[in-house]
Amino acid sequence: MIPRLFLVWLLALPQIFVYEINGSFNPGYSRLPKHFSDVGESAGITEKTPSRKGLLNYVKKNLGLAPTQKDEAKEAQAMQKKAMKKEKVLTPDQKKELRSWVQTLVFTEGMIDHWLHGTMEHPEFMNSYLTNHVTLNSLRREYQAEAASLNAVPNEFHDPTNLSLPLLEAIQNTVEEMKGLKGGNDRDIAKIALYARVLAEITPNSPNTLLEPLHYTIKAQVRHRWAELICEMNYRSVTILERLNELWDVPGGR
Repeated sequence: MIPRLFLVWLLALPQIFVYEINGSFNPGYSRLPKHFSDVGESAGITEKTPSRKGLLNYVKKNLGLAPTQKDEAKEAQAMQKKAMKKEKVLTPDQKKELRSWVQTLVFTEGMIDHWLHGTMEHPEFMNSYLTNHVTLNSLRREYQAEAASLNAVPNEFHDPTNLSLPLLEAIQNTVEEMKGLKGGNDRDIAKIALYARVLAEITPNSPNTLLEPLHYTIKAQVRHRWAELICEMNYRSVTILERLNELWDVPGGR
């Protein structure tokens, strides 16, 4: 009897060959939206032309080794919880500094805008939280990968609803974690501010029109869950998030 692994490899090998040839000419073709498959076929690319990662998952799936999406999401959440446990207890002076910073951010006119645009500093002790933040680092990384991928293909191939699964999961994980920060303490308010700032970073009013559909879709994903996000949240956190939401609608606002 022919080993199962050998049969799977025989199925995957031709696809690897096609992917490598096409990818060597234009790596962006590997993420063409499905409804542009007819265009891709003219270059020898079809809907069935997988990415390298997709092929590996295909082989693993047939061997019963591939993790499910739920498994990957749980792993990411576990990593974030582990990172949060590394947060240091604030000293009395740091607590006072944080309280002053939060009050200035929320109640001084125009400061939320400065914060979201990256022109307001934060207390130095918040750096360790940012460094260890698995979810926000993942969100930035997946956005950058998505933007680079979109820039690699012609504009007519762009699909504003075609977010990559890793980016979509990073957005959903971000919203879920924000929903858990409904407390009124200064530390939770500061964390909400950090989430809002990263969301602002990945939805800029960019002169690069190729990325406009991407930014629009990210906003839509967050807004789709807006009501449940701010429900029962402290008014200071809501103030920050609502200002982000307003800036999203202002041309050049964010």
